Amino acid sequence: MGAWEWPLAMMLLGTLGQPQALGLELVKNGSFQEADPSGRRPAGWTWPTNAAWVAEGGNRWIRLRDSASVGQVIELQPDWWKIEVSARVRCTDVQQGKEGWHDARLAMMFADEKGNRVGDWPPVLHWTGTFPWRTESKVFLIPQGAKRLHLECSIFQTKGMVEFDEVSVRVVALRPRLEDAQLPPGVVVRWDAESAFRQETPTRGRLCINGLWQFHPDGEGHETPPPQGSGWGWLKVPASWMPGSGVNPIAPDIWEAEEALQPARSLVAWYRREVEVPAPWQGRRLFLAADNVVREAEVF
Repeated sequence: MGAWEWPLAMMLLGTLGQPQALGLELVKNGSFQEADPSGRRPAGWTWPTNAAWVAEGGNRWIRLRDSASVGQVIELQPDWWKIEVSARVRCTDVQQGKEGWHDARLAMMFADEKGNRVGDWPPVLHWTGTFPWRTESKVFLIPQGAKRLHLECSIFQTKGMVEFDEVSVRVVALRPRLEDAQLPPGVVVRWDAESAFRQETPTRGRLCINGLWQFHPDGEGHETPPPQGSGWGWLKVPASWMPGSGVNPIAPDIWEAEEALQPARSLVAWYRREVEVPAPWQGRRLFLAADNVVREAEVF
């Protein structure tokens, strides 16, 4: 008689886009080479009286002193997820002001269709001091509900000079689909009885089911085990899913995009695996023992 499989799920309570959008440049005239109809300022940018449009050797860039901003509003699509913001920048004697944001910076705000801020203030690229031309970049998540990005080359309420060139915002990732995580190359799940630690006597047997389990952080959103394709990842057992535990789950991208699927925010999570019961155990009673459960466990 062959071995049979026992599906096991456990809930533990503890303390659409187009591929061609990837790489799409969103900033208009980020090189500042193109002039507006007046010929006196770069096209596509707001322009204060205390900004300078500088030309040298066939190149053009902008120069800002003592509280000035040059900006534009970028329309966003709902299937865009991550953008990379970059610029060439040079600072001369930029002082740190009274507030943390009183400096030179590439200011950003995500907004809805009415102009209201969406999400927290982004941790933008910013500078003080003096340094030569250099290129810096950073990747940002577009928060859910954001329709526009307000972008400004700025120096806020402080003294000094900052210069910008080659300002760029590119789409680098589309919002992920709701799907399960794929195992990395070379990682194999061993749920067969022969691979597990076992102890046998003439009347009883013991099978250790530690190892790699399927893991779903959104325990509170499901009264029964979530279906396949709903964002299952993988997590080693025994381990904690909380940050700082030293064990990182194998996660689908959707965990980063959806707050309910972020392990750090989850007090309830699902674990699931199959257990191959050895053939000699047919007809025996089976007991499941779970050690070191933090608070409570329900087995399905």
